[in-house]
Amino acid sequence: MRYVVDARYLELYRIWLKFEDDSERIVDLEGELTGEAFEPLCDLDVFRKVALNRALDTIVWESRADFAPEFFYAIGEPMQDSQKGLSGNARNP
Repeated sequence: MRYVVDARYLELYRIWLKFEDDSERIVDLEGELTGEAFEPLCDLDVFRKVALNRALDTIVWESRADFAPEFFYAIGEPMQDSQKGLSGNARNP
């Protein structure tokens, strides 16, 4: 089972995520924000307020929208070793 241990908003609809296996991935959610639960996240001011929720092992937004960490792992772009080391700054509720 995958889980997110650190997160950082990057730009537009891109988020840096670190997983329990120490892998780091960039996730672009621009094409994934469909449906009633996710449409509010199309507003970048709302989307930027992403937060790490350790109880759920993933990231969430104020609207309580979230995605499964396995989904992020599957669609995320693995980072090269030279790109690694971003420090997470997502809020922890």
